[in-house]
Amino acid sequence: MSAVTDVIVDARDPLATAATLRWLAGDADPMIREAVASNFATPVDVLRHLAADLSVAVREAVARNPETPAATLRVLAGDVNPVRRGVAWNMSTPVGTLRRLATDANVGVRRDVAYNSATPAAVLRRLAGDTSTLIRWAVASHPSTPAAALRQLATDADVVTRQRAARHPSTPVRVLRALATDPDPWVRAAVVAHPSTPAGVVRAIVRSPLADPAADPYHVVQVVAAEW
Repeated sequence: MSAVTDVIVDARDPLATAATLRWLAGDADPMIREAVASNFATPVDVLRHLAADLSVAVREAVARNPETPAATLRVLAGDVNPVRRGVAWNMSTPVGTLRRLATDANVGVRRDVAYNSATPAAVLRRLAGDTSTLIRWAVASHPSTPAAALRQLATDADVVTRQRAARHPSTPVRVLRALATDPDPWVRAAVVAHPSTPAGVVRAIVRSPLADPAADPYHVVQVVAAEW
């Protein structure tokens, strides 16, 4: 390994001392500063200092670090796209900041908010109506997505969105019943596989004229059909 690579390894070391990380944070090489910024052991005051670094990559690393203070993340939420995406992805980002980023003009930023496990239900409910299918996919897969948002996503024009809504563990039974007659076989197969789908609904899907075991993408309907 080169000397620079060795130093980067040291800068990423979770057991590195505060003194070492402070010293490396002043290195002329942005890759070394970036490594310090991504280290969970880096002191808070050093992260605050690196949040103003000239390198976008360094600021993005600070934005993604879960140890970065909330006040610093709020400031970085107004930075360029890659840095804002880091804030949107960070599970330590304050709810108010996530709410603000959920309306960001950049699709990548909004998508990272939609995938963030710390994003509250109210924000996910808003993102369920986003114009981007990428974001609606994320919301349909998020463990905290509320029932109201899942009902909305279950009627989405995009088939992948409906498939994800049909697979979500919190999708209400009433919604699963509605999806049982979806024209897409992948959606119906997801309903069959859902643990909350009533037995009568499963039977109806299997016996429906829409059912085509040969075309069933998950082979779920064939298995269930054999059992019923």
